[in-house]
Amino acid sequence: MGMVLNFIGVLSIIVLIGCILFIIYKLIRHGKQSLNLNYFLGIVICVLFFVISIEAGKFYPTEDTIWQKIIQVTNTETERAFDEAEELQKIMTGVDLTEEEAWNVINTFKQCGFEEIYFNGENSKLDEKYGKGYTFKYKDKIINAVIDNSGHVWVIFSGDCYFYEYQHIQCTRKDWYISEEEKEEMKEKALNNLEKYAKNKFSNTNDWQVLKIWQENKGYLISSLENEIYVYFLPNKQLDTIIIKNEVYYTRYKK
Repeated sequence: MGMVLNFIGVLSIIVLIGCILFIIYKLIRHGKQSLNLNYFLGIVICVLFFVISIEAGKFYPTEDTIWQKIIQVTNTETERAFDEAEELQKIMTGVDLTEEEAWNVINTFKQCGFEEIYFNGENSKLDEKYGKGYTFKYKDKIINAVIDNSGHVWVIFSGDCYFYEYQHIQCTRKDWYISEEEKEEMKEKALNNLEKYAKNKFSNTNDWQVLKIWQENKGYLISSLENEIYVYFLPNKQLDTIIIKNEVYYTRYKK
């Protein structure tokens, strides 16, 4: 039944679009006098079928219900819309801090470049003698922090990248985070340069890792354990080094 309602809903959209296009055509070719009430009734009927199919579909849930997926995606986007005041309350409750202390936590994250950060909860594995461990989320990444009861942040880190330590900023979000789009861009740059300098073509890049290096020698590292490839780019995305199986094919340093 759910699939039938899906079909009716999709069909009503198609017919609705057709009616609108037909009315536009009539207006252009023959003017307003060519229109009659039947055209508008058709649009109303299509809209009604569309609404009924959505509402009725709620009583016939299936795994592949189109409207369920649309509503789910919409709800997810709404839920993830950043609300600083809401996150402030979550930190106050989750860490047991005053409003001023919770603002101190948020502002410490901001100093590290995290304008949007979501409180995720406690993590006892991170507990230290000077504070308790908590996890936060930035996009698809987990960020760890140790915070004491007075709202002082002792450390913020993800993996082996430390953003905040000893009351000093060690690294910023911009130095560390790389989006999926940027990963694909750097893979493409690496492929082009491997073809140019190493005369090698690689069709499969699924195992390639793309990382931002946040230590002293900042930049981008593209590597493949399977093919033993190492391609390093400077922060401005200029090629620096190509190494394949310990053989150097390119280096910007002249011998």
